[in-house]
Amino acid sequence: MSGAMRDGTADGMKTDSQSTLNANLYLLWVETWNKAVALAWRDPGFAKWLVADPKAALEKQFGFVFHDQVDLSVTAIDEGAADPDGRPYGWTNGADGPEGWHLPSTRIELFLPPAPEATEQAVAVMAYWETDEALPFSCSCA
Repeated sequence: MSGAMRDGTADGMKTDSQSTLNANLYLLWVETWNKAVALAWRDPGFAKWLVADPKAALEKQFGFVFHDQVDLSVTAIDEGAADPDGRPYGWTNGADGPEGWHLPSTRIELFLPPAPEATEQAVAVMAYWETDEALPFSCSCA
């Protein structure tokens, strides 16, 4: 047999259970972020901590741990901030239009690594996927 086996998978091939795990981690992230937002609204100290050191705040408060390779930042939207058209960011209660949120776009920055030799690219791209370090919602949850 060629190639290494890791965690029951050959050479970086994800199993259905690993794909399900990644989907579950994403859902856990969504749940964790919603809890963090709600807590930040109630606790100004947590809000400051979340902006100053989001990885530590999320880990200590909710047990959500990002890989070391993830550089997470949280930006608080200032009261009265608006989009370029002058529409204020925030919650609209429906009195002056449809109920809902108006927020700036979320920014996700991913890095495109340099290409390996052509003969190594198929293996390298699967290994890149397997590392989970490049995926924005990969984490270790305590």
